[in-house]
Amino acid sequence: MATCSSHFPIELVQHVASGSAPRSNLTLTRRRHVQRSKRRVTPTAVTEAAASGGRQAPPGLVAAGPASAAPDYSAIDAQLLNKAVYSLFRGRMVQAIGSDSQDSGYAAIIDLTRRLNAMHGTPKGTQEATRGILRSLFPPWLPPAFAVMFAKPLPGISCQLNAWATWLTCQWLMGECEINDCEIDGGRVGSAHGVLVKRCRYLEEAGCASVCINSCKVPTQEFFARDMGLPLEMKPNYEDFSCQFSFGKTPPPEAEDAAFATPCFQQCPTARRTAEARPLYTDTSPCAARSGHSRSPSPWAPAAVCTQLPSRWPNMAAEQTGKTNLRNVAYFFDEELCNYNYGGGNPMRPHRHRLTSNLVRGYGLEEKLQIIRPRARTRDEIMHFHADDYVDFLTSVTPENQEEFMMQMRRFNLGPVGEADCPVFDGMMEYFQIYSGGSVGGASLINEGDADIVMNWSGGMHHAKKGEASGFCYINDIVLAVLELLKVHQRVLYVDIDIHHGDGVEEAFYTTNRVMTVSFHKYGDFFPGTGALGDVGHNEGRMYSVNVPLQEGMDDESYKYVYEPVMQKVMELYQPGAIVMCCGADSLSGDKLGCFNLSIQGHSACIEFLAKFNVPMLLLGGGGYTMRNVSRCWCYETGRMLGLDLPDEIPEAGWRDYNYFTDTQKLRIAVSNMKNANTRESLDRIRTTVLENLAQMPPAPSAQMAAVPPKVEKEELPEEEMEARGGGAAHDDRRVAREDDVGDDERDDVRAARNVQSHGSEPAMAAPAAVKAEPAAAAAAAAVAAPAAAAAPPVSDRVLPPAPVEPPSDEAFLTRATEPGTNAHVATAPPGAATANIIAGAPEGVPPPSAAAQQPPAQPAAPAAVQQAVGTAGAIPAAAVPAAAVASSAPAAAPGAAPPAADAMQVDG
Repeated sequence: MATCSSHFPIELVQHVASGSAPRSNLTLTRRRHVQRSKRRVTPTAVTEAAASGGRQAPPGLVAAGPASAAPDYSAIDAQLLNKAVYSLFRGRMVQAIGSDSQDSGYAAIIDLTRRLNAMHGTPKGTQEATRGILRSLFPPWLPPAFAVMFAKPLPGISCQLNAWATWLTCQWLMGECEINDCEIDGGRVGSAHGVLVKRCRYLEEAGCASVCINSCKVPTQEFFARDMGLPLEMKPNYEDFSCQFSFGKTPPPEAEDAAFATPCFQQCPTARRTAEARPLYTDTSPCAARSGHSRSPSPWAPAAVCTQLPSRWPNMAAEQTGKTNLRNVAYFFDEELCNYNYGGGNPMRPHRHRLTSNLVRGYGLEEKLQIIRPRARTRDEIMHFHADDYVDFLTSVTPENQEEFMMQMRRFNLGPVGEADCPVFDGMMEYFQIYSGGSVGGASLINEGDADIVMNWSGGMHHAKKGEASGFCYINDIVLAVLELLKVHQRVLYVDIDIHHGDGVEEAFYTTNRVMTVSFHKYGDFFPGTGALGDVGHNEGRMYSVNVPLQEGMDDESYKYVYEPVMQKVMELYQPGAIVMCCGADSLSGDKLGCFNLSIQGHSACIEFLAKFNVPMLLLGGGGYTMRNVSRCWCYETGRMLGLDLPDEIPEAGWRDYNYFTDTQKLRIAVSNMKNANTRESLDRIRTTVLENLAQMPPAPSAQMAAVPPKVEKEELPEEEMEARGGGAAHDDRRVAREDDVGDDERDDVRAARNVQSHGSEPAMAAPAAVKAEPAAAAAAAAVAAPAAAAAPPVSDRVLPPAPVEPPSDEAFLTRATEPGTNAHVATAPPGAATANIIAGAPEGVPPPSAAAQQPPAQPAAPAAVQQAVGTAGAIPAAAVPAAAVASSAPAAAPGAAPPAADAMQVDG
């Protein structure tokens, strides 16, 4: 971790003043130290040492070497001041990470450093987090006051003060130090401006150049330069573990800094998970310098050539040899998210995520995961799906001012705490931004190829609509994540095993074939009342919505009976490039709001079945209201995704949480003896109908790269009309509509397109009848890009052969439908990434792009087409993804084929 800086908190000063040696003794010690360290270092000598890449020992220093005996730090650790600084520093690290280490002494600092690196996963993230820890050591006013009052008017004295403070307070962290002269800016030599760390304890214990750079060198230099107003250069020597601090010396650019060209040491303890989780690396090169244990090494560093420490970890190779898991699994978690509370006895409790994380830590799974703290999504990023006025309302309303927003609260389906499923609670917008950040960040990780499986158990808010909260869900992170995946992948599959129907996600993608939604849920007199067997999608999305309505008492055997054949057929026909899965644990036996009877193993088997196809997966949470079982379930599934079968005995997860698991103290739960209302005959009817509907599904669609239409401003409607239309939000998800009700009220086009049959009674077994005709503008807004295998012939002279186009610009374009309730967007990726036109609410007057979709191989020959708009809404833009993704589209597998092997299943993007 970064070295302590020039000043320490007032409480430490008082603590030392009351318990340290008299001032005279301290003065004598300083004088003797100055006499010992009066070696004069010339600028020439310093320049020569820098030219050697920092590998030569500084003048007058005998290289300790990694093979020499480890120093005895017991005397340093026993000093009162060092104990106080250690306690303060460890406490600040715990606050930043969200949990403490089970180790004691110095080993705890190394363990917390490893957690900090794993939590952020990128060099910049780790560096900023470390700098934040350094700032937290001081009162907020102190660093800027020092910069103004000392650093600017008295730079020489300030450098000496910082050097002495570093020597005084940081030997517990770095080992024995001494004050020396060093080169400073202008080619001069600064008297007592330097600190020479003879053998850095932190570097030697971490054994990792990447940790040295990202958790010490860079953040410490940044802290002194940006917060304290003093330049500082740190020169670590990776051969003898020494390090030279030069206060008053500006560090060189990273590309010219020799420290950045030194790869991480072999068998690095902080990079254990790299070799076992990422095939890119081997046991001889687990990570590279400055990479923060990311996939790609530093652009200016040579290929990863690690320097093995000869005697530090003799058993490390044997420990890694037994690892068999080669999948790269990422885990998004933010301790801060667990502190939010819906209030008023609401059954949705974010504290369940802390229980899950503590179980994961208790089983030691964090050693095998990329643990990443999500970046909170911005307001603009959330509006990639959600309506502007809805997001503005969520940003503005608080429990204190909610009386001023009563009309909007009714409109957006929120209420006071204790009176509504979706209450207004403290800090709720920050909460939404954090959990959305985990889902969108996970999708981005998959797009970049940095993870095969990503878990964000805090996500999965599948009931939220474009402009309405519903069922404890306010912001639909699933839709946001799918939109992110569509930037790279031609087709995305969404699977929902929450006991409640995933109505918000289905509604968002009801009219497109780029996203297929599959939901297994309790149907009938049960929230939200949607998801009938006959709801199969509309327009281009027809047959791309799959609903499997079930009844109470569903057990493992019955669930497997319908789940596996349906998902096998879906994977064969649709061939998704990525899978998003809502793993709601309210389908477990004994859930407070659920009525299924699944075991944890049965619930996990659904995820494991899809994992066999070797398609990138984003696993999200969802419902689950018996917290002890929810945390058990998600911890067990985390282990299964790592290829582990966790022992049934729950390790002590910490005294604060252990009482949650005293019911059985076992990981796996027992199911109840409740009656299963799903007979084999009813399941056969459902399964047969779903499989017949899937047989009618068109071939797997492809999308071709095309120019992105310019951004079109959303038409502002008069306030009276907005209120009449309900702000574009769907307010009928709790209604159980009858067939003759369809279209009678002013519902949005997606809801009007649904064929609602016999809701609340036995699900219809036949394919849906023709949907009632829609207005022309609504039909145009609901249209989507033409699939590759569309049957219609070319209808315009604008249809041209595929041609390369320029990469999209930096600006991400977002075109929203002008009709209320239309979940329609055109999003683009950053430069160089794939571009995908998603469900496009076509702006008026925008012509179709000059490109035709290319059909995937081994599909029946059919001409391409560009769908023409109906009425006055204009033409619909064609979908766009990279040509490479189109060229690699896989043919449909033969019906009944086994799950494809890793090299057989085509992964788009």
